[in-house]
Amino acid sequence: MKQSLLSEQTAKTGTLVVSAIYGLGGIGKSTLAAALAHDPEVQTHFPDGILWATLGQQPDLLSFLSSWIQALG
Repeated sequence: MKQSLLSEQTAKTGTLVVSAIYGLGGIGKSTLAAALAHDPEVQTHFPDGILWATLGQQPDLLSFLSSWIQALG
């Protein structure tokens, strides 16, 4: 997964990268996401920042995105 995040395609300026990790509870999805988000090489590759969200089975995406927009200004 790290290699796909750090690919040449994601290195282009202004590229938006959306990744999803899904699966059964307790298999380490959050641990994997945290490890990737805190990896220095990944952080360097995305200098504008990394946003991470836990959405659950039936997320209200519009409400969630609205709260991010308000928080980020």
